[in-house]
Amino acid sequence: MLKNARVLVCLLLILLLTIGSVGCSNTEQLRPTSTAAPVPVKEKEVTLQTAAPAEPEVMIPAQTVEDNEYAEYRFSGTYDTATMGTATVTADLLYDGTYELVLDLKGMFSNTPSWGDWEYNIADDVFILTDTDNNLSFTAIKNTDSYGFTFDFRGTPIEMSATMTGEKAASALHDGPVQEKEATEDTPAVERTILLEIEGIDHTNDLGKKDGFFFRFYSDHSIAIYLVKRDAESSSGTWSYDEENGLKLTVDDNEIEIQKENGENTFLAAAQLAPGMAFARKYVISEDELRAALSESKESLTVVAADNRVSRYAAWTEEEWNTLWKEADMPLYTDLYSIKERSSETDNKFIEQLPKEAFDATDARGTVYRLEYDTYIYDYYYSNNIPETEWKPVTKACYIYVPADYDADKQYDVYYLMHGATGSEASWFSFNCDGTYTNVGEGDFIVMLDALTNTGKLMPAIYVSATVNTDVSSFEKKIQNTYSATNELASFPYELVNDLVPAVESRFSTYAEGIAPEQLKASRYHRAFGGLSLGAAVVWNAMPIAYEYIAYYAPLANGCDPGDVEDEYPAAKALGEKMSAFKDVELGFLFASSGNKDHTYAHEYVVYDVLFENWDELRYGENTSNFRPVNGTHSAKYFMLGVFNSMQVFFAEETH
Repeated sequence: MLKNARVLVCLLLILLLTIGSVGCSNTEQLRPTSTAAPVPVKEKEVTLQTAAPAEPEVMIPAQTVEDNEYAEYRFSGTYDTATMGTATVTADLLYDGTYELVLDLKGMFSNTPSWGDWEYNIADDVFILTDTDNNLSFTAIKNTDSYGFTFDFRGTPIEMSATMTGEKAASALHDGPVQEKEATEDTPAVERTILLEIEGIDHTNDLGKKDGFFFRFYSDHSIAIYLVKRDAESSSGTWSYDEENGLKLTVDDNEIEIQKENGENTFLAAAQLAPGMAFARKYVISEDELRAALSESKESLTVVAADNRVSRYAAWTEEEWNTLWKEADMPLYTDLYSIKERSSETDNKFIEQLPKEAFDATDARGTVYRLEYDTYIYDYYYSNNIPETEWKPVTKACYIYVPADYDADKQYDVYYLMHGATGSEASWFSFNCDGTYTNVGEGDFIVMLDALTNTGKLMPAIYVSATVNTDVSSFEKKIQNTYSATNELASFPYELVNDLVPAVESRFSTYAEGIAPEQLKASRYHRAFGGLSLGAAVVWNAMPIAYEYIAYYAPLANGCDPGDVEDEYPAAKALGEKMSAFKDVELGFLFASSGNKDHTYAHEYVVYDVLFENWDELRYGENTSNFRPVNGTHSAKYFMLGVFNSMQVFFAEETH
């Protein structure tokens, strides 16, 4: 039922206890000795035909509930962290038999839920919550009018409970959760490739969560409305488009009225959560988007409707802006560890906080694309010695930002970015300085790129927001049994050079003359890789594998080994030995950064310090810096600051 059920509480809380990352040293990641060319980008051959829309999933009747209009019941509990106070954990049991688990610590992580299935056993009077992808199951047992269960995280119990009467529990279930509809033999044998995806306007619920809907247009001329985050289909229909008749849509067998004005198609469409529980959203598609994406296109590159970029802080005073960056209640992690000071004139290029004007929206807006590409879980196949002839491809997605003045006749540098432990390919392009999230392509990072590129403070470049996450539903069941998130992390460096870089740079004008290995290596000084938190660990891990293809690196706020800080020492030493093996390949620049109020500060510092002592290539100020912003915390605004600062030393002028 769910495409991306994440690890339950463990994955959400791991950022709080240590570094929120998976490391690199315990399993040595060496580049395969084979000199075979990267896996080519595979274009999907699609036979276009009109398909009858699938019947909408039958939803159980809605009831009026408190707090969360989408939830049948809510379990809640608290977790006392060692350094950051008390976190709130809630599990909302939704009408369709799934649950949403959310951790909230001072506003952090509350936009990144984990999902699973739930059921109620009337005979035993218990609730059962299951994370199907990780084979985890938790039973909530009744005690008087309270049902409660406990998560055991590294020996620390997290107790959650919900209060309700037995009559309410029995009557609310409506004969149990919704059953998934079985596939029929009448289903057309047509590959459903996503041609276009647009999100509805004004789709934030009363809880402030982004729980709205988005439209997908498929190559078989079907359409579907999906609930944001869960990616669960809610309504379906068909589409058609030609120059004479324009766009025509049906949703749930109802023809949709479309208003056409100034080259745009505007319409309202409703998505069903339950009978009597429909939500109408306004969607806008331009004629240019239609011609590019819907005219029998085989292209997996689609434009993201992301024009609602605003100046969120225009009315703020300078005092309010400065207070946002200080976060005085956070602990000073530098008090716990001795610091080896290094400095150079290069450090003077970096700033402690971004000015408020960096987030002023401009009319000169870059374009955001969504790209699907095929890749493989390389570590799974390598570690199990499976021949390449037996590898099964998986389809992943990334988001791409190109500057407002993009010109296919010019060449552009490319900056690849990785999210943190609770994120996705959408994270970089949707988070804001104040800790909130918005639509993909409308977050503060995108507003910053527009503003600073337009004023010349950032050189025009292409930015790619990627993910380590994989939709394991596209794997065969036998593969899922031995597949884990560790495979994703260890696989991504190979995916980066073999699949992601070729997929992006074959579609946009970069300094690569082609996507053959030697052509990508020749353009390595025009390519960077950076990541936040867990993404920083991915960057450290990727360096020995991607070094011949990428010259610039920006690990932001993390080390490369899980567990205690002491574990970072052997990990970093091993990394230094691997990097020292590259005798004839020079580093462009290594920019590491972690603020003194960031809980990963010690991890990042130790890795950098040990690596500096074990990799002779590093020359402080010439090809590396370790910048530690005062008051810097583990937050989106400081991750954006890290990208800005790194761009002051990346992509040397003499290479342009």
